[in-house]
Amino acid sequence: MTRPIIAITMGDAAGVGPEVIMKSLAHAEPRAWCRPLVVGDANRLLQAGRIVGSKLKVRSLAVNEIERAEYDADTVDCIDLKLIPADLAWGVLSAVAGDAAYQYPAFSIPDRRQGGADDACGTGQAVGRFRSAPRTRI
Repeated sequence: MTRPIIAITMGDAAGVGPEVIMKSLAHAEPRAWCRPLVVGDANRLLQAGRIVGSKLKVRSLAVNEIERAEYDADTVDCIDLKLIPADLAWGVLSAVAGDAAYQYPAFSIPDRRQGGADDACGTGQAVGRFRSAPRTRI
């Protein structure tokens, strides 16, 4: 049986979401259940990986490149919306990070007819809100 593609929203780029993703996907268990596909910012994930000592690489994919995801054990595939500036401070409230956290679920909502993910996870409140809302684009 083919493992489902699960879109994982990155959450607040100034918070712990990127670090949690990099630490979690370093373990074999999530990949045994699914093919994880992060929706967020590839450079922020790389920064988070350095912070937590992860050896994972990050593959940056454009919104229309989901078919390029390879789901390798040593790489995090990321639909890279490029919404986060490289110098965004960690642990500080940020309108930019807040807006990005709001945007990510819009791109994670499953639409198999368009080659999207089979399901999505992340901040339950945000994902749930977008499941019932019209699909938006940046």
